[in-house]
Amino acid sequence: MQSTQPELHMTSELLHELAPVRTHSDLTRTILKGLEELTNGGVLVRKGRAWLAGGVSVAEDYRYTDSMNRDRIAIRFGSWLCLALALKVSREDTRQVLLSAVKKHPIY
Repeated sequence: MQSTQPELHMTSELLHELAPVRTHSDLTRTILKGLEELTNGGVLVRKGRAWLAGGVSVAEDYRYTDSMNRDRIAIRFGSWLCLALALKVSREDTRQVLLSAVKKHPIY
């Protein structure tokens, strides 16, 4: 049985735009910390630029150029990680944006 790859519909850039925190770098560090905890806990496996759960990609990093022409890293992810991050973040506005994304893109 072939597993369906979930849509990675959210990005750290979009999340920062919808629920601003101090900087995109701060938000990226929070997301990377969550991914690190899930990886260290054996839930995720890092393979190249992707984080996999049971062989299915749940997040990936990518490069972009910011408004000051600097090379930056961002994270693309789907509802699975939105839900996990919603349980981790302390800012209510960020949590609501993440939960709204899960409602628009249900896991099941």
